[in-house]
Amino acid sequence: QSARVGCWLMDNNPSGNSFDVSDAACLNNNCPSCFLTPSFGSTALTLTITNCSSHRWGLGTQNMKRTGVWSYVFINRNLLATLTVTDGVNSYTLNTK
Repeated sequence: QSARVGCWLMDNNPSGNSFDVSDAACLNNNCPSCFLTPSFGSTALTLTITNCSSHRWGLGTQNMKRTGVWSYVFINRNLLATLTVTDGVNSYTLNTK
């Protein structure tokens, strides 16, 4: 799992996937804009992303902020459980693979 490149592999924990992307919230590094679920487990997961309008980017802990529209990728590799992505206001559920 790397916070600097590729996709962030989420924890297989229903409540353990919450990230303030305006800060170095992924193992003390900037979060990528791609998140994927583990391929195992039978419990539905929720991914909460806050402050996406000012997502920090760059390697490590560089403090450059994105503004405007930015694309995120959410991949649910699980065969048995859904993934709900939310910003605390709006939610979208990705069905099983």
